[in-house]
Amino acid sequence: VKVDHTAYVDSRWYTGSGIYRNVRLVKTAPVYIPQWGIQVTTPIANKNEAVIHVNTQVFAKKYQGEDAKLKVEIFDAAGKEVEQEKTSFDLTHENSIKQTIELDNPHLWSLETPNLYTAKVTVYVDGDKMESDVTTFGIRTIKFDSHKGFFLNDKNVKFKGVNIHHDAGAVGSAVPKSVWRSRLNRLKSVGVNALRLSHNPHSPELMELADEMGFLVNSEAFDDWDRAKKKSQVYLGDNKASGADAVSYNIHFNEWAERDLKDLIRRD
Repeated sequence: VKVDHTAYVDSRWYTGSGIYRNVRLVKTAPVYIPQWGIQVTTPIANKNEAVIHVNTQVFAKKYQGEDAKLKVEIFDAAGKEVEQEKTSFDLTHENSIKQTIELDNPHLWSLETPNLYTAKVTVYVDGDKMESDVTTFGIRTIKFDSHKGFFLNDKNVKFKGVNIHHDAGAVGSAVPKSVWRSRLNRLKSVGVNALRLSHNPHSPELMELADEMGFLVNSEAFDDWDRAKKKSQVYLGDNKASGADAVSYNIHFNEWAERDLKDLIRRD
């Protein structure tokens, strides 16, 4: 895999280009959970009870076996299993399986106490384990009120946010998770509780840290739409680049924007 960045070496903020995030090769079983195939929501969440909805996609490359089951196990931050649910499903077509789990006295996710749970989902066919995947989630409720603003767990919360780009200054675009942790610790120390991520999908490691450290996130999809930003040719601000030197994501927008946006939503 390689990147030809000939036309992309100029930007309003040039932070390098190429393969600057982790690359993964994933091998699946014949019956498998696709990438970002587990979605968790918590429609009811308070200090006494929580209702957890786990929606899992399961794909079957070919039909095999007759007894297919999906098992969901919920673990707390200490790794202790607190609930589980097992559901049978039909292997003959693609499935979206929704399971509901009730949990007493949950530890809520908040800015001050960002408690996280883990959902482990395992697929069994004829009693044999085929594949498993995990996702972390916080048990919390959010809502917006047109007069009073944002509420987290029924508490009115003000966004005290900053805007950050996907690079780390002199470190460039290939940012280790430890660098993000250090930066977020410094932001937290001066009262920041929210991040605006400009202007494209940021790294999974940053999203994980926001969950772990207690930050609200405004995740953005696009900087270029169907027309390119102006680029410079000789000096910053001349905006005279043209032709191949001026192309950007805009040449892919009409074909890829919908898929890219859906992937952003599923991932984040």
